[in-house]
Amino acid sequence: MNDRQDASDAEEPEAASNAGDVSDSTEATESGSEERPESPDRGRSGVGLSLVALLLALAAFGASGWLWWESRQTSQASPVDEIRSQVGVLGERMDRLEARSAELDALADRLSGLEALSDRVARVEDLPDRVDSLQNRLQDLSGRIESTRSRAGADASELQTLNQASEALAARVSDLEQSLPEQLSELRDALSSNRQQQTLEFGERVAERRRELVLLEVSGLLRLGQSRAELAGDLAGARAAYVRAAERLATLQNGGFDRVGALIAEEREALEELDPPDWAGIMAQLQDLDAEAAEWPMKGAASSTPAPAGESDPAGEPEGWWPGMRRALGGLVQVSERDDVALPGSAVESIRERIRLHLAAAQAAAARRAAVELARQVTAVADLLEARFDTDASPVSRALDMLDELSGVREPELPPLGEALAELQDRQAAP
Repeated sequence: MNDRQDASDAEEPEAASNAGDVSDSTEATESGSEERPESPDRGRSGVGLSLVALLLALAAFGASGWLWWESRQTSQASPVDEIRSQVGVLGERMDRLEARSAELDALADRLSGLEALSDRVARVEDLPDRVDSLQNRLQDLSGRIESTRSRAGADASELQTLNQASEALAARVSDLEQSLPEQLSELRDALSSNRQQQTLEFGERVAERRRELVLLEVSGLLRLGQSRAELAGDLAGARAAYVRAAERLATLQNGGFDRVGALIAEEREALEELDPPDWAGIMAQLQDLDAEAAEWPMKGAASSTPAPAGESDPAGEPEGWWPGMRRALGGLVQVSERDDVALPGSAVESIRERIRLHLAAAQAAAARRAAVELARQVTAVADLLEARFDTDASPVSRALDMLDELSGVREPELPPLGEALAELQDRQAAP
């Protein structure tokens, strides 16, 4: 057992020396790498050596553990001392492992520094490409500078040309400024003269248009007055139209239309001399007749009483067979005129309705100022009154007098109209 332990102890320094050699070689490699930059492939080989050293250390530790386990299994005497010795050995080994771990950490730091250094080397290797790119950009900028210089020369020549043109323009502007007051004065005079001429022409055109409008209005009024008098029988409307036409013509104050004004005055005076029927009064009379028609008495409304049988004739008829027969038959039969026979109620109402219809038609004719139709309707009413009503009664007699008066209503004969309108139209058509 002691021989194995001694062998293990002898192997441990040897393994440690091997690890130390590996670390020394690694340090030498690192120092060499620090002295001159290496490529990224050499950096990767340094990392591989570190991993190999770590594997060797772990193998040495495993071998020592195995030896220790075998020595423990074979030895039976003094287990406490053996354990203590093994603990001491393990402690020493742990210390050595910690030292190796520290060395490995240092190696890892160095390896990270080597990686950073490899990045720097890569950037240094990229410097020629960057320098080439910068040279290309510099050449491009040089070309642009030359182009800008050539353009600046062209701009300078163009600027010189513009300066010369501006000087010529300034001289021309100076000349125009000197001649401007005179030209403005001439322009004001021309504008003033032109404005006066235009104002005069505009005033003449306005006066001409106003005269045409007034003549059109006068012509329309004359045409309206003539139509109201001849077609509608409205003498009042015709007179108003002629008065308005004379007033509008007088506003022209033009002696060329004096004859037209004189003709208008003549036709207006002729219309004023006419005496038209009082159609409003006629309408009122017809309405009164319509209201009284229901009270007019009919013929035969009061029957005559027969003479007593024993009354003698006041003329003193002679005695004979004929007077006796008359007296005998007088109590049975009464003889009277046919027109005096009383009519039944339906016939009386029919006659009164016919009278009301004729009176309504007469009112419509009066509203239309139709004198002929009015005379025809009132004549029909008068005929019915004389045929069926008691003409001796006061209401019927008064109604017949009114109807006779209404049947004589006639429209006045109109004077010749239109001469003033024809003269005005001739004046308008004249150039």
